[in-house]
Amino acid sequence: MADPVFEIFREEAREHLQGLEQGFLDLEAAETLPERAARIDALFRHAHSLKGDARAIGLGDLQQAAQTLETVLDDLRENPETVDRSIVSQGLAQLDQVRQAFEAWQQSGESEQLPGQGEALESPPVDPVADRKSPAESGGDESRTTLPALPVPLAEESFTVRVPSDRLDRMLTLAGEIRIAQRAGGVLSERMADLRDDLNRLRKAFQEQTAAECLPALETALDQVLRIETGLRNARTREQLLVEGLEADIRQARLLPLIMLTDSLRRAVRDLAQSLGKTIQYQADVGQILLDKAVIEALREPLLHLVRNACDHGLEPAAERRAAGKPPEGSICIRAARRGGRIRITVSDDGRGIDYGRVRDRLRRSGRLTETELGQLTDAELAKYLFQPGFSTAEAGHVSGRGVGLDVVLDTVRRLQGSAVLEASSAAGATFALTVPVTVSTIRVLTVSSHGQCYGVPSSAVVRTGRAKRDELREWGEGLVLPVEGQPVRWVHLADLLEIPVSRPTTGVDAWSYLLIAHEGRFAAVAVDDLDEEAEVLLKPLGFPLKGLPGVIGGTVRPDGSVQLVLDLSVSAFGRLAGPSATGGAARRDRPPTAQAEPIARILVVDDSPTTRAILKNVFSAAGYAVRTATDGVDALERLRSGATDLVVTDVEMPRLNGFDLTRQIKAKFGLPVILVTGRESETHRREGLAAGADAYVVKSTFEGQGLLEIVKQFV
Repeated sequence: MADPVFEIFREEAREHLQGLEQGFLDLEAAETLPERAARIDALFRHAHSLKGDARAIGLGDLQQAAQTLETVLDDLRENPETVDRSIVSQGLAQLDQVRQAFEAWQQSGESEQLPGQGEALESPPVDPVADRKSPAESGGDESRTTLPALPVPLAEESFTVRVPSDRLDRMLTLAGEIRIAQRAGGVLSERMADLRDDLNRLRKAFQEQTAAECLPALETALDQVLRIETGLRNARTREQLLVEGLEADIRQARLLPLIMLTDSLRRAVRDLAQSLGKTIQYQADVGQILLDKAVIEALREPLLHLVRNACDHGLEPAAERRAAGKPPEGSICIRAARRGGRIRITVSDDGRGIDYGRVRDRLRRSGRLTETELGQLTDAELAKYLFQPGFSTAEAGHVSGRGVGLDVVLDTVRRLQGSAVLEASSAAGATFALTVPVTVSTIRVLTVSSHGQCYGVPSSAVVRTGRAKRDELREWGEGLVLPVEGQPVRWVHLADLLEIPVSRPTTGVDAWSYLLIAHEGRFAAVAVDDLDEEAEVLLKPLGFPLKGLPGVIGGTVRPDGSVQLVLDLSVSAFGRLAGPSATGGAARRDRPPTAQAEPIARILVVDDSPTTRAILKNVFSAAGYAVRTATDGVDALERLRSGATDLVVTDVEMPRLNGFDLTRQIKAKFGLPVILVTGRESETHRREGLAAGADAYVVKSTFEGQGLLEIVKQFV
């Protein structure tokens, strides 16, 4: 086990590194000589403390790097008037060397022992005079664009309790498990209540049958049941109070200041500005807003991408800005405000704004829309295309413009149950707005059932619930609609949205429960078999093959121990439906249509689990493959005979014909590549699969959807 001293050192070192980076950026912005001197003194103290700490625990490389930086800063303390942009760049470059030494130690994997506990870590002696260099002699890469990922210490904490984030995660999971156990106790209480009712009925029957001699025993048993029930009720009340207090404390401990993230972007903006030959002023006005650790981590890439876009092709070069009557220095500003349980973050710049003419031209060249349709689109409707995968109006470059970006921003915030929009754009600049919840560790969901499977739907996504009779539905094109307040709303079954093949009877069902959901002004009625309870649940991330799957937010555990998927129905429903809008009539072009393309290959998915088949089908279909499914090995062979196939992806454990035997027959009869995707992790099973002729053996617990797609690309 690592010595606790190392944990303390890690936290201290991270704070020193972050303090050094922010200190250099503040030094660059300092205008007066006294202010510069104060900044340099603070920087020197960080470097000096880090050097001493590294030496104390025997980290020679880190000690040397920190000492070199300390020497540079010591020289600057004597000559604060020499500070300019190039000096700061050189200091940041040396800081990067310090950080690399720290990260190398972090990733070394070597056993951690303090000097004296084992063989001491020795570093070569350092001559402070010989190693002293002037700032001008220190090299640096001024175009470096690495975004640091180190936390910012809270500036005004009276007391600080350092708890490793993984321990906090475990505590939160434990609290969730306690709540699950509590709900299971509720089930037990219900059973006890049923037992009490049975005993009451038995007592009545005995009275009527003159079995008076049995009544004392029954009275005693009934009294015991009542006492147990009272004890359970009291225990549940106490447990609930304890769990709620624990969860509240943990959620509060997980909250981190948003300024920690926005401050970490300062270095990225500075380095990007230098690499692009621009002068950019970066501002962050986010106040004291706190967000859950998971939300902070998820927001890093979206905010970084928006900032990079603004730096690269949002802000004009100085000459162009002067010609437009703007100051030569560009400006990027991040603001945030809390609205109930959600945070609204805006990223604004004073650049050239969105060129809607180029958006139209790109759509024209793509062939997605006709000239008439293009002419009818407003700027707001055109802006929605910016968030489509692969859509970009910028020329490809080393910073942006490769067609990957805003779609990722939208996808990330939607997984947080948030939204991303272009709020404003003009010749004076552009503003993007992200709205996210304060925390995503728990979520209030409505449980619904469809064909024997339970799913969770975020309550915030449900406009209302209802029940519709068969004779209320109306035909609309190739589908059905449900009149809601006089307007036709597209009707779709949840199983159809999830692409789970089921046999739905055409007779015998007179009515269905449904959820009315809305997205960007459009409505859909999603039919389910039944509506269950609404409750606050612990939302857990999912691994392969569900991680990253559109329409799946996460999972939760039901009282009986089964896993329940939590769905984003707006992705499933409005990503596939075409039909009546919120105001009735034909579907408007306010949602960019899905581009049609020829499938890049034909894949047969073989699995006896309907859910897994549907999931894998969605993964491959979203990547552009034509997908068919089979329920087991025998069904797969029949489908291979009836249609062309380029690749087979199959499970191992299946009835009638397992994956190993299926692979042998495919290789003998069809000669197709086969990928085995299974939960069987042993080396024996892997060898058996490869011996059967499988081209790849994928263990479900170690691969994500994207990893599986990369393997598929090798064979088709």
